Amino acid sequence: MMTDKQKSQANTTKNRSESFKVLDTLGLKGIKRILTVIGGLLAYGLALFASAGTFAWRGAWVYLGLWLFSLTLVMIILIKANPELIKHRQKRHPDTKKFDKVILAIYSPMTFLLPVAAGLDVRFGGPNIPSYLSIPAAVLSFFTLVPAVWAMAINPHFETTVRIQKERNHKVISHGPYRIVRHPGYFSMLMFIFLSPIILEARWAFFPAGIAMATILVRTILEDRILIQELPGYKEYAQRVRSRLIPGLW
Repeated sequence: MMTDKQKSQANTTKNRSESFKVLDTLGLKGIKRILTVIGGLLAYGLALFASAGTFAWRGAWVYLGLWLFSLTLVMIILIKANPELIKHRQKRHPDTKKFDKVILAIYSPMTFLLPVAAGLDVRFGGPNIPSYLSIPAAVLSFFTLVPAVWAMAINPHFETTVRIQKERNHKVISHGPYRIVRHPGYFSMLMFIFLSPIILEARWAFFPAGIAMATILVRTILEDRILIQELPGYKEYAQRVRSRLIPGLW
């Protein structure tokens, strides 16, 4: 019979073994992806406070807290449910569709212009959004992220660019949130971007947010078209699940 000390040592050894197993599964690409996400959050915080010229900005702290909590939860879920995806989301792929490269060239700058615009709104006293809306918007945005997190947990093909992943046996995923809409990840992105200016209490942020949302809508249409044309089984799936983003509407 093991003593308490032996049990403690055994548990410690087991935890270390599991930690090394996770690191081995993630690999260098997976670890780099996690570090990239952390770096992006830090850069976002710097953009917010540097453009505002102050740390006394409740909306920014709520926003960053929401991001930190959500990203931590996503990483925990993916490490448990779909760790391979973390690695693949870090990779660059030469067969990414040309239209997607153009879309990302517009979308990516807008995501960093958003905190700058919000910060300048705070600095120069623009027409701010009522502060009492910030917390409810943050809570709502957290729940609207559920479809994206759910999709990432079950979809091994949830990469960052649009392409047909032939080398990974790309196939249609039709369970989970994909039973309701064809692009649950884009739904979550749209809602989060729309709610971001409200959380930050800054109306100027709606300008880059609007452009970013427009690029997501265009990407949804073009990606859907490519999947229907090139991914076996997707056309039949699209006939069963009629909605791209919003059930019963579009």
